[in-house]
Amino acid sequence: LIKLSAKKVKNYISQQKAGINVLSFPPQITDMQVFFWDKYKVVPHYTYRIDLSLKMEEITANFDSKNRNKINKAAKEGVIVEENSLTGEQLYTYFHSTLGSTGANMYVDVLKGVLTKFPNGANSFSLTAKHNNVVIGNVFCIYDKHNCYYILGGVNKDSGIPGVNNLLIQKSIDKAKQLGCKIYDFEGSIIKGVEVFFR
Repeated sequence: LIKLSAKKVKNYISQQKAGINVLSFPPQITDMQVFFWDKYKVVPHYTYRIDLSLKMEEITANFDSKNRNKINKAAKEGVIVEENSLTGEQLYTYFHSTLGSTGANMYVDVLKGVLTKFPNGANSFSLTAKHNNVVIGNVFCIYDKHNCYYILGGVNKDSGIPGVNNLLIQKSIDKAKQLGCKIYDFEGSIIKGVEVFFR
């Protein structure tokens, strides 16, 4: 069945009149050998997915113990997390600043569109971490009836409070469960530090 489907995909691609065709497959498709055999270029990308049918206690029990400790420390420091408390423009300004400080490549127009034009109240949410009423971290996720995708996260490292991003991610996983999503998907990253953190 997989080989038959792959053949149909290859036939479709060969009929396209473009110099380059790029096709992304869902994470459930893990065997790409039929494309290798026909000399297609296959570029693997990695993601991490959490089964949201598990209880929150089971999910957090699978966190690295260092992450659990950081979450507890952030909570003890008085970090509070608010839902959808910033406008899209405020989120854009925040992420533009935090991403810029990491040296990450940014597509500014796309970033602004995702944060200001895409949200409609039923397809995304943001969580904001505050300490003494000062914003020290944000997470932005999008979702559908099956999956919640972690799209962006950033923290103010000058706050001196460890575990802010860890806390925000835990809260976003819990929010995804509340929304009825089945899977929490980290969307992966090719940035080594981010990838190691997700892992």
